[in-house]
Amino acid sequence: MRGHAPIDVLSTWAPAIVVASLLAALIGAWTVGPEFLFNVLALIVGGLALTLLIVRGMREQFRRKEELGFTRTRDLIAYELAGKGMPRGSYVLGFAGLLTWLATGVQSAYSWLAFSGFALTVAWVKANVRYPADPTR
Repeated sequence: MRGHAPIDVLSTWAPAIVVASLLAALIGAWTVGPEFLFNVLALIVGGLALTLLIVRGMREQFRRKEELGFTRTRDLIAYELAGKGMPRGSYVLGFAGLLTWLATGVQSAYSWLAFSGFALTVAWVKANVRYPADPTR
């Protein structure tokens, strides 16, 4: 682990954190755990998602489509919608996050933890997407 930045560690462990937060939300909803604990966990996971999105996920935000390897905007949109370049397991994690959010009740304290886990999934996907002509990877 020597030489790795903390954001690299967060990017590596994000799927495990998402799975743990989704399981915790389900267990909390089924056992009616203390709501303040799940609100604090939701704030922590949401903060991790925001950190990952700001530091890593927004780096291609202002790059032109030609720099990413596309000649037309339509090709870039088709690439994004087809899910090419996305990390493995991203659709499963996203679907599990949405399903957990709906299963825990949309406005409960447990659903906030599930929603922040889903937000961490989105930030992880955005941080790890690969484009055809990406010279940084």
